[in-house]
Parts: sequence; structure tokens; C-alpha cells
Amino acid sequence: MEEYKPIVHILSKRNSRVVNVNEDMGGKKASEKKAKIEEKLRNIEEAKYKARQIIIDSYDDKFKENAEDDIVTFAEIDMDDLDEESRKAEELKRKQTLVEQQQREKQLRELHQLEADSKNEIYRKGQLLRKQIERMEKESLKKVKLKEKQIKTSFKRTRRTLNGHLSRIKDEVSAKYKDLSVNHKEDINQLRTEGGFFSSQLWKHKPQVVTIRLELARCVKDKVPKGRYAILCSVLDRIGGNPTVYDSKETSNWRRVSLPKLHNGEHYLNNLRFEASVTLAAPSWSRATPSMVYLFELFLLKSREYAHDQVLGWGVFPLINAEFNLNVGKFKV
Repeated sequence: MEEYKPIVHILSKRNSRVVNVNEDMGGKKASEKKAKIEEKLRNIEEAKYKARQIIIDSYDDKFKENAEDDIVTFAEIDMDDLDEESRKAEELKRKQTLVEQQQREKQLRELHQLEADSKNEIYRKGQLLRKQIERMEKESLKKVKLKEKQIKTSFKRTRRTLNGHLSRIKDEVSAKYKDLSVNHKEDINQLRTEGGFFSSQLWKHKPQVVTIRLELARCVKDKVPKGRYAILCSVLDRIGGNPTVYDSKETSNWRRVSLPKLHNGEHYLNNLRFEASVTLAAPSWSRATPSMVYLFELFLLKSREYAHDQVLGWGVFPLINAEFNLNVGKFKV
């Protein structure tokens, strides 16, 4: 191979002429610059020469040698065969869809059957539970009736025993206490005396009748809220003690509470007038004690604003005076 001698030249943009590199550029600096340019041009020419010497094989010549059988395959397919394959694929897909639809229908039938079985089971258990409840109710009713029968039998037996005992001691009671009955409507005013108890020796053990006139409650103003008020009167064995109660046909019709009165709760309404009378049964002359008192309770009655009756004030007054008689007269509590 003949020796490569590079041609070094520079193309000028203005006049497109070749300028010899070997021309004198003047000065040391120009010579160094020229040497660098020559070196770069020499390297470029060497690269071009080496590129020309590389031999590139034809792609078609080397294709059969480099290609593998499992990478590229060329074949000829008939359109009838392609249609047949497409038809088979569609048929297979249709069969799969049909199978899936049948499976869903089967699952749906199973769910319906399970639902029906569950309903039947719940209905059956409900019927059993209803029968058990009815049986328990019948047994309970039978027990209640039996208990009522036993109570009635015991009550009748006790009543017969008590009536027999009372009939045996009736004569003794009549002989000892005489006749203690009184007609309230006709004889009550005749039997009351100025001292407040019955003068007859017969009435020493009989409860005394007391009538109290309630006039008014003073200085209520706006100390109590707006509402309906009433005063309840009672007889106590002592302050903070127990009330004395006499249950009988006569006392059941007596009124121990005043009629309701309306109070508006304004500061300029000084008094709350009741102007009502109440009737009480005081202890008998033989059972009265100095510690007994009258109890007066001011009630705020229930309404839309108040769910229950409330006691907003109370006061007491002695039942017996210094002569051990019932107090009679006008008083402030």
C-alpha cells in the first residue's frame, strides 16, 4: 500500500480559493497556530482514510446466515382457512359465553332455593315460638286464676273468722262504749261546744270536727311564680311528725284543701286571697296532746309549665291552747 500523504488546505469563505498552509503567517505566534491547524487537519484525514477502508457486507447476503428459524417465519395462508379459524374462534367464544350463562343461571336458582328454604325455616321457627308463647300464656293465665281462687278462698275464710270474732265481742263493745254513731248532717252542730270538743262523756273517744276559714296569704308579690295555688291543711302529731288520718264515710266527703286561686306573680299583687273553708278531723279529747299542730302547705299546682304539684311554703299552728282545749278564734300563721 502506498504511503498516505495528506493534503492540507484552507477554504476561504469570501473568494473560495485554496490557501497553502505553508505560507508564512508571520511571527512566532502565527507559526504555533499553523502547527495546531496542521495537526487537526492531519487527524481528520486519517479518520477519513480509515473509514474508507472498512468493508460493510450486504444485508441480503448475510440475512440467511444471521436469521434464526424461530425468529422470522414466512408462510402463505389461504383466506378460506383464515375464515374457518375465525369461525371456530367465534364458535368457541359463543360456547364459553353459553357455559358462563348456564353457570350464572344455576347459581341464581341455588340462591332462590336457599332463600325459599330460609323463609320456610324462619316461618317454621316462628310458628314454634308462637305456639310456645301461647302455651306459656295459657299456663300463666291458669296460674293466675288458681292464685285468684286461692286468694278469694283465703279472703272468705278470713272474713268469716273476723265476722265471727266481731259478733262475739259486739255485745261487749256496745256495753262498754255505748252507741258511737252520729249523723254528720243533722247532729254535728248540736254536738260542738264553744271549747271545741264535745261536752258529752260519750264523745271523749270520738274524733273532733274542726272547720278552718282560710282568708288570704299576705305579701306574696313576686316571691312566688305565676300559677294556680291552693292550701292543704293537715293535723300532725308533732312538728315534722306523721299526719293523723281518720278514714270513714263521714270524713271521705270533707275537703282539706282550698279551691285553686290564680296568682300572676307581679310585684304589685300583695295578697293572694283564698276565702275558703276546710274541714278536718282532729283527735279525740282523750287522745289530744300538746305537741299536735295544724300544718298549712301552699301548693303550686301542676300546669303546662310545671309537671308536678310543688310545695312553695308551709306553716304550723298549735292544735291545743293552754287550757288543753282546741284553739278557736282568728290567727295569723
